[in-house]
Amino acid sequence: MTIKSVIAAAALALCAGLTQASVVFDNQVTVVGGFANDAADWVQADNFSVATTTPIVGATVWLESQGGGFAWDGTLNYFIFESINGGAQPGAILQTGAGTLLQQIDTSVLAQGRRDNVQKLVFAFDADFLAQVGTEYFFGLQLGSSGVGWSGAASGNGVESFYYGSLDDWFGNGRERAFTLQGPSPVPEPGSLALLGMALAGLAFTRRQGARAA
Repeated sequence: MTIKSVIAAAALALCAGLTQASVVFDNQVTVVGGFANDAADWVQADNFSVATTTPIVGATVWLESQGGGFAWDGTLNYFIFESINGGAQPGAILQTGAGTLLQQIDTSVLAQGRRDNVQKLVFAFDADFLAQVGTEYFFGLQLGSSGVGWSGAASGNGVESFYYGSLDDWFGNGRERAFTLQGPSPVPEPGSLALLGMALAGLAFTRRQGARAA
């Protein structure tokens, strides 16, 4: 490998590290497949809280088909609800919007019906949500395709409500939803910025040297 390629690889790696979002909540569910609930006709939701006041910029969720092939049409609506009745169910909608898909990953975990695999989806909110420390919320999800569910675990405190209703008929489905919530990208340390600057300067120098040699 040439010096030029080494410097370029270092610069790319540093740039990738600078843009990586931080996880501010992890529901810590091990996805095994077969424990999904329909998220097309129903809004599925699960509770969360954060350790410090922070903006939430996106989420990662695990989805799976409920018998057939994974035929998701790309529609992904998210909700942030207040938590009421002692954390038993969602209350008023604090924010809702359409998620922008950033990445879809095949997990190789067999889905319900064992015809395809659970899919891991990383998406961005269309507006940041400022979550306050010491406050419990519910994170909700609704998809546009029937037969696609939000993966989870066999036991938990997830709830659901009929989507075409008024979202006030929540009831527990006994499942724990699989998701993480992302905060802003971490601010890089001065040393990391200096290393990135040196790598880019070195790359520019090698390019100039190559041009002179030509």
